[in-house]
Amino acid sequence: MTNTHPSDEIIELYTNGSISEGMDIFVKGHLHYCPSCRSKVELLESIAGELLNETHASAELESITTESVLKKAAEQDLKEGVALAPNIIGGVMPNMFNNLIGKTSEQIQWRFRLPGISDYEISDRDGEKISLLKAEAGAKIFQHTHEGEEATLVLSGALQDGNNVLQAGDVSVADETHTHNPSIIGNEPCICLVIMSGKVKFTGRFTRAFNLLS
Repeated sequence: MTNTHPSDEIIELYTNGSISEGMDIFVKGHLHYCPSCRSKVELLESIAGELLNETHASAELESITTESVLKKAAEQDLKEGVALAPNIIGGVMPNMFNNLIGKTSEQIQWRFRLPGISDYEISDRDGEKISLLKAEAGAKIFQHTHEGEEATLVLSGALQDGNNVLQAGDVSVADETHTHNPSIIGNEPCICLVIMSGKVKFTGRFTRAFNLLS
């Protein structure tokens, strides 16, 4: 059972289709693990469907909910199409991520970033970077903050971020108001989905020079 969840605002944006590509993947990934958030999405979709049947709903609300219904219908068509295609099974990530990138976690050619830390870029467009981060057991991510927003979904392993211990399915969302240095706990590597809308800014005494390289 997950301990941390996307905010209600993020869930609502996902439900009505007003969310970025990366954050859409972020929420879908969390829903894979979290029945309570799946129930919340189903409730919002049900309410949206009822509002569509209200003849006196405002034009603005009708426009938003129509977009949501069309988006979900398209997603259902996609799911039906994916069901007919062979799934990529293996590794430690959910199959949806294997299928998204076309390979398992063992088949990824991870790119070295820092000692014990590697990444794999999924996409970088429209001011949003979607990537996977792999950190080995015991690794620490240098103290940093963000120029934009960083949304993290743990896919395997566990990390500690401040007082929070995040395991598979747990999420965190940080921005310029947060300074943190997560560390990997347990005996297994930790793989995370990371959605970034701005650069990382290192703040530690001995790591500020990394800002020149980012």
